[in-house]
Amino acid sequence: MYTHMVAPAPVKSTQGQFSYLFHLGEQHLAEERWVDAEKIFSEIISQKSSYRENGRSAKEMLKVARNEREARQALKEGNLLRAVQCFRNAENLERTIYVEGLMQIEHLQERAKSYLEDGRFRQSAWVYDQLIREYATDNRVNVWREAQSVCWHEELVPVFNAGLIDFENKNWVAAKNKFSEVVCGDPEFRRHGQSAALLLDQCKREIRQQASVHLNEGRLKEALAGYQEIMDMAKISQVEELIYLQDQGEKVAADYRRKEKWEKAAAVYEWLLTLEFSSKKQQEWQALYIECQEKAKAAALFEQGMKAMTQKNWQIAGEKFSQAKCIDPWFQQDGQRVNRLYRMAILKHTLATLFP
Repeated sequence: MYTHMVAPAPVKSTQGQFSYLFHLGEQHLAEERWVDAEKIFSEIISQKSSYRENGRSAKEMLKVARNEREARQALKEGNLLRAVQCFRNAENLERTIYVEGLMQIEHLQERAKSYLEDGRFRQSAWVYDQLIREYATDNRVNVWREAQSVCWHEELVPVFNAGLIDFENKNWVAAKNKFSEVVCGDPEFRRHGQSAALLLDQCKREIRQQASVHLNEGRLKEALAGYQEIMDMAKISQVEELIYLQDQGEKVAADYRRKEKWEKAAAVYEWLLTLEFSSKKQQEWQALYIECQEKAKAAALFEQGMKAMTQKNWQIAGEKFSQAKCIDPWFQQDGQRVNRLYRMAILKHTLATLFP
């Protein structure tokens, strides 16, 4: 039946004939002539079912040939599950992976279609994105790109329209967030001649301008929030430093004022005035600096008056307390009011004059 497959040279033994047929069957497998390979290995099995060569039996080789043939037939018919099973049985790892890829593509396409039919356009677009990324060499990639574009358009139109409403109402942060979402989905998105990317840039400019106004007014937290919205790292760093310096400086100055250490408080306010803050804040610190300087002068006069009182130099004490009172009529230190001490010094001086 297979005389055409017999070697031209005479075969010296049955074993040699089996070996020749086995190698011929392997050659047919290499050439993907599955039917011929099946015939060869079937003939060997019919004569010696247990025949083996190079660690493989004729039965195993027949199984490989049959599964390869059936897998390709199933592939032509579109029966991917049957094809992958046959390739696995044939131990053809490369073709198994290939068909598993086709099955994954089919699964993803069905899922994208299902999402689209349910109106879940974003999810459908994500699935198409996965197909494009993972199967970039597939000949359907352009079809997927077009489908993805359609899905994003349907998904992003409501978001874009909502962004336009916020834009018209000058709600820049809300508009920026919506246009950012649109541009993330489709960087080239346009509707009615309006570009989402250009509108997004305009929103960012408006937010930056607002943040600059807040910064100039000394509203540092509002300024920081604005710069964070547009991720201006240089400005964020600058404002965070200003907030820290302002917070620490004002705390230290307030503590010195509470402890009536006026010279030190004045020194801190003088340092704060060197920072680049709003004119409003500068005016506030300037006023506090002047106040602390005046109170420092009053405190010095108060101390001189107290020293004169200790030395019973009532006239000098009265003069010093009078000068301190002129600076701040309500000045007091360590619970002692300058007005009371002034009256006491005058009284003592008067008595000393009348009754030397």
